[in-house]
Amino acid sequence: MFDGHLTTSVTGLFKRQDATFDAKFPQTIIAGWSYRPTPNWNLEFNLDWADWDVVNEFTLATAAGALKTPFNWKSSFIYKFDATPQMQGWNLSAGYWFAEETVPDAYFKPIVPDQALHVWSAGGRWMLNKWEMALTYQFGYGPTRNVLGSEGRMADGAYRWLSHAMTFSAGRRF
Repeated sequence: MFDGHLTTSVTGLFKRQDATFDAKFPQTIIAGWSYRPTPNWNLEFNLDWADWDVVNEFTLATAAGALKTPFNWKSSFIYKFDATPQMQGWNLSAGYWFAEETVPDAYFKPIVPDQALHVWSAGGRWMLNKWEMALTYQFGYGPTRNVLGSEGRMADGAYRWLSHAMTFSAGRRF
């Protein structure tokens, strides 16, 4: 757990003032297991836990007063699985991870659109002498989350998440 203190300046429309920002950040515990049924195959499972219960509120304090934003998040898990076969000069990989919801409806804010997430990925890495190139595609999906009873009912509604990502990298070892 980390109790952070950040001193910064907040610029308003007509005046500048000093402010402090207090926030607690969660501790995390990550455990993993890797299994090699053959020298060319690796299967991996990871379990991530974050103690989001400590994120109760963020406070921005100024000379004019304190602005408190309630969060009251709940702890959650992320489950990850990955399989990687290795071939002559190539690695292929496929993976999946699932993240649980962290934010209760009462404290849901669209700026942090939390929901259960399913993410699949596939990629390959090519190695030749000192050169290496990798290409990965990731597809993420969050089923519709219907939020009811948010603070002031300002965030009530249906939220969906869909994401496509592609990365390419190239490098040379010296």
